[in-house]
Amino acid sequence: MEYIKDKYVGFAGVCYFFHLKWKETHLALSKEEKDKYKLFLIPKSSGDFRIIEEPPQSIKIIQLIIKRKLESIYNPPSVVMGFIKGKSIKDNALKHQARRVIVHFDIKDFPFNNSKENYWIFKKGFEF
Repeated sequence: MEYIKDKYVGFAGVCYFFHLKWKETHLALSKEEKDKYKLFLIPKSSGDFRIIEEPPQSIKIIQLIIKRKLESIYNPPSVVMGFIKGKSIKDNALKHQARRVIVHFDIKDFPFNNSKENYWIFKKGFEF
């Protein structure tokens, strides 16, 4: 992240780094667009429900562009299994199959859900 912060500071720098058009990105991240998130519930195996905040299409496009760029420059350590293409919960379980005890738990909303908080975390990282 230091390389990104040193070379690409501010909103314009983020747009440049991710090859995003400044005007369209600015409009997509406006308050009006952020207020268009759709909320819905999906059932969990525990009987509870998970709250999903679906962003509008304009933000989804930006997220996809950013995702592809980050995937092209970041190689996660081999122990990372979550959200890695071609890896699954089964791969993670296989690493631990010889253990006597395996503890599994779900931390509510960890590290954060896919919502407006992402914008502020990203904004702080790029200092804009």
